[in-house]
Amino acid sequence: MSVTLDGMESRVVPIRYHNERGECLTGTAFVIELGGHEYLVTAHHVVNGVTPRGWMELFREDQWSNEVFALVGTGNALEVAPRNVDVAVLRLGGGLIRPGPITTSSAGLAAGQDVYTIGFPASQDSPPALNVEIGTFTGLAGEGRLLIEGRADAGMSGGPVVFSEGQSTGELRIAGILAHIPPSPCSVPLPPTVAAYDIRYAIELINANPLGQ
Repeated sequence: MSVTLDGMESRVVPIRYHNERGECLTGTAFVIELGGHEYLVTAHHVVNGVTPRGWMELFREDQWSNEVFALVGTGNALEVAPRNVDVAVLRLGGGLIRPGPITTSSAGLAAGQDVYTIGFPASQDSPPALNVEIGTFTGLAGEGRLLIEGRADAGMSGGPVVFSEGQSTGELRIAGILAHIPPSPCSVPLPPTVAAYDIRYAIELINANPLGQ
């Protein structure tokens, strides 16, 4: 089924983060709105070593630019040791392009339903090119971890997982944050599978610390 993803292109951005270990990490992030504020959501491993305040690079308006950020949180806001959830949320010092409202919820997502992973594959191309992959939601692996039969390229980590409630006729929703492609546990060729974390983890981090560090 065909789903119109209008508005997502202005919401999703490629990012580069230079951590204190001297690593340049690349990936994808996306904008959500909550409580009248905008937040940048990505996978935690894309900003591994993130500090409470700092700067990162975003590609927008056809160029890379340095953006100051405040860390809202990483992992699971409801656990003392939140390492197991690959999610990070930040607030930028400057304004983001407001792409319009969108529902951030996995409610209504059912096994067998089409989903779309959106991000910027890692490459030497300039400017970075947005990629959309269609997959099938197959179920949960533990609480809040979404499994998707489909593919995603390196660099797309941190991008949104999107679906349409009621398939092509329903409301467009962001269900999760693309985390990684787990390795196959055996030598038999299997359909490619990617993992994501429920968007509720990002919302919980925001509710716990809406203004950032």
